[in-house]
Order: sequence, then C-alpha cells, then structure tokens
Amino acid sequence: MNKKASTFLVILIVIFYFIVGMILYQFIKPEIDSTRTNIVCASPSTAGDRVTCLIVDGIIPIVIITILASAGGYLTERLLR
Repeated sequence: MNKKASTFLVILIVIFYFIVGMILYQFIKPEIDSTRTNIVCASPSTAGDRVTCLIVDGIIPIVIITILASAGGYLTERLLR
C-alpha cells in the first residue's frame, strides 16, 4: 500500500474511533446526570459529598479528553511510522 492510501486509511480509522467514542459517551452521560441528582450535588452537605461531586463532575471531561488523546495518538503513531 502506498503512503497516500495508508494516510487515508489511518484518517478513516481515527474518525471511526472518534465516532464510536462519542456514541459511548452518550451512554455514560445519563448515568452521570442521575448520579449527580441522587447525591444532591446542587448543595452538598459534607466534605465527602463535595469530593464525590467533584469526581463525578470530572468524569465527562476525562472521557472526552481520553477519546481525543487516543484518536490523536493513533493518528500520530501511524503517520510518523
């Protein structure tokens, strides 16, 4: 396979990986929202509740960053080889 076809294939794989990650994100988000509602993150009463709310709120950005970093890492690794 020549370099141009290989580059095109890698870009298609990265786009597929990104789309699958975003679809999986849609399954995670409602669970995060229900968790925030169940532990009353609008007004946490104890320090433990505050920490739990911070961790739960941080899950969504971590998932998005992981998806983008994995897709970008795969793209970079394949194109620089």
